[in-house]
Amino acid sequence: MRTMFNTAIAAASLAITAVASVPAHAATLVIDVTDVFSVDEFGSPLNEYGYFDIGADSHVTSIGWDLTFYADSPSWLSEGSFFFGDSTQSVGVSLTPGVGDDFPGTASYSGSGDLVDLGLDFNVGSDGLLYVEAYEGFDDYFGDWDGVYLGGTLTVGYDPADVTPSVPEPATWAMMIAGFGLTGTALRRRQTVKVSFAA
Repeated sequence: MRTMFNTAIAAASLAITAVASVPAHAATLVIDVTDVFSVDEFGSPLNEYGYFDIGADSHVTSIGWDLTFYADSPSWLSEGSFFFGDSTQSVGVSLTPGVGDDFPGTASYSGSGDLVDLGLDFNVGSDGLLYVEAYEGFDDYFGDWDGVYLGGTLTVGYDPADVTPSVPEPATWAMMIAGFGLTGTALRRRQTVKVSFAA
């Protein structure tokens, strides 16, 4: 389910800090990121990544996270990120759970973002593959890891192409620091995957 990747893309940032409601989704993919390393900047062949089959032309509508990250000094917690996109990395979004935590150490982060309300939703291609890559926003140790996810999961909400997407309810958003954040999700179908993100 995995192949090597060597392309870069500018992606939108999704930062976490506020609370609101999230609409129900037709399906979710839960990815265990325990022991996944944050190595180099986006697109490095040394980064850990995975391809997940969520169905041809599926609509990615939300991203959730509940994880603990360790950043090795001089790397910062705010530099650990994930990219979610189609298999070509031509569309997608980046998640930086520790935005604003410009210091090393260990911290836990949880929340979710409704990509439809944020205008960051996207569709995977006809191959049905969702690409996820762990990367560093700034590389302190080139060719070696800067941080590691000590435990936790990422949750991707999506509407398969053969299901009519749900219409998001209006929500009140609070803006803090550098982004938007959400908590809460209703699930109809759940798929759990344990991933070894070895490069």
